[in-house]
Amino acid sequence: MADLQETFEDSRSIKANISLDDVLSKKQKESYRGKGSAAKEKKEFVKNTVAHIQSGEDDTYVLNATSIKKMMIVVLAFLLNNGLLSRAGQLFFFSDGVADLRLAIQNLFFVLLSFKIILDWFHRGRKNAKNG
Repeated sequence: MADLQETFEDSRSIKANISLDDVLSKKQKESYRGKGSAAKEKKEFVKNTVAHIQSGEDDTYVLNATSIKKMMIVVLAFLLNNGLLSRAGQLFFFSDGVADLRLAIQNLFFVLLSFKIILDWFHRGRKNAKNG
């Protein structure tokens, strides 16, 4: 059991766990046109970037922004405002592996501090299923 415990991250070495994801939602119509509309409409989507930040067992926060770039500014401001950047340890980012999110994290935090990017459990499972 002692060997197994060494493979887990020490919770004291984690500044914060941050999950990032882009969310697409179907845009609502401004007015109801009824079922009789014969014209095929192009589906429009609204894109948001969502962050879930956990900085302790009971300290969890959900942030929302209209783009990845704006979200990274919000996340950095949140970390600074809550004193998490001065805490010992690393930031852990959980993501679906999309290049835009990964590059945004790397571009912002590469020079500032130590971090890890981890493929989230859902997408890890899908990747393993694909590779058989």
